[in-house]
Amino acid sequence: MAIWAGVLAGFAATASAQTNAPTMRLISVTNSAPLLGWLPPTNSIVQVEARPDLGTSVWARVANASLALTSAAGESRATDLRALPGTQYYRLRSSGSGRFGAFASLGNRPDMPGYLTELGASWTRLNYPLDGSPLTNALPFLEAGFNLVLTFNWREAGGVLTTYGTPGEWPNAGFPFLNRATYQQRVRDALTPLLPYLVLGHQVWVQCENEIGDASLAADGRYWRGTTADYLSQLGAFAEAARGLSTNFVIVLTSFASENLDTVLAPADPKYAFQTNRMITLLAQGDYDAADVHFYGGTVDIPAKAAWVTARLPAGRRWCSTENGGPDPRYSGTPVSWTNNLALFEQVQSQQVAARLDAVSTNGAAVALWFSLFDLQGESDAFNHLGLLEGSVSPPRKRAAFGAFQSYASTNR
Repeated sequence: MAIWAGVLAGFAATASAQTNAPTMRLISVTNSAPLLGWLPPTNSIVQVEARPDLGTSVWARVANASLALTSAAGESRATDLRALPGTQYYRLRSSGSGRFGAFASLGNRPDMPGYLTELGASWTRLNYPLDGSPLTNALPFLEAGFNLVLTFNWREAGGVLTTYGTPGEWPNAGFPFLNRATYQQRVRDALTPLLPYLVLGHQVWVQCENEIGDASLAADGRYWRGTTADYLSQLGAFAEAARGLSTNFVIVLTSFASENLDTVLAPADPKYAFQTNRMITLLAQGDYDAADVHFYGGTVDIPAKAAWVTARLPAGRRWCSTENGGPDPRYSGTPVSWTNNLALFEQVQSQQVAARLDAVSTNGAAVALWFSLFDLQGESDAFNHLGLLEGSVSPPRKRAAFGAFQSYASTNR
């Protein structure tokens, strides 16, 4: 739902009776043009439209990249807009934001924002190798009006600690940094282009590494080639760099894998003590704002897993779920694998969408993402057919789960 906040004519705001509209204000600046400022409503994203006159011209959305946006001192959510040349009339639109969305991997398909819009999503998650390359894939999603979770892993050539392997040996892993200052500068470089979107009300949650293990104790760790202590040091540096740019960035702890949550709920499991101690250490000692919990396996197990994490979160911390998908062919309760009967598998998948999203949202998740928007290429059989869209055909085929997500998101926030 979009709410118009009124029209600014010659930077003189008209009265607006909208109760959930952005709060506009006129700011006088010595020796400078006046500025328009506003405070975005909670969980809403502001868009700016402009026109040169109120006669023959029409309203056109102003690209965020064209706006001179800053945060006013002492008002972390205030935004200032300097008038564009030859453009006198402006209006603001506030669009409400829910908690649901879908994982978009590297975000490298140009049709992804359009499908997320059709899906009724408010969020997506993107993976980003922190290797010095620009964070260009994120911008189309922000321009399209989505909130983001960005998962960073550190892999810059020559800048990683190789005690437990090299980037060439572990192509999906993040590594401990060699130099804290270099690492923090790369974090700032990646996040700086996103600052204008924060002051428009976008939520950008930034995550330091995905599903870390401890390579000193578990040699096969796929996503992290360092120790738990290495990770806590890296997380602290990451959080410091991000918050130094804006306290509106939400710092996300590494994610907890679904199978590790199975382990901490099973005291007889041989890995119970190791996983329990490791996860409690991360929750208690990490510098973060939100934890991330992944759910595969059985839908019926989600409440217990969520409760385990919630009970150990320090005061004031939240949790999200950036991966939640099924049916999981590894789970004993899954009636069929896609390799045996794809049609039945997709029918079961569509039935799980509402159940899984409801299980995480009713148990406290601030953000709930389906895994995934498209099928993932190069993944194992457990994960490569969980997409809402089959992308190997043109145009992409919408599975029944796509419609199930649409239906759920249309009536749940």
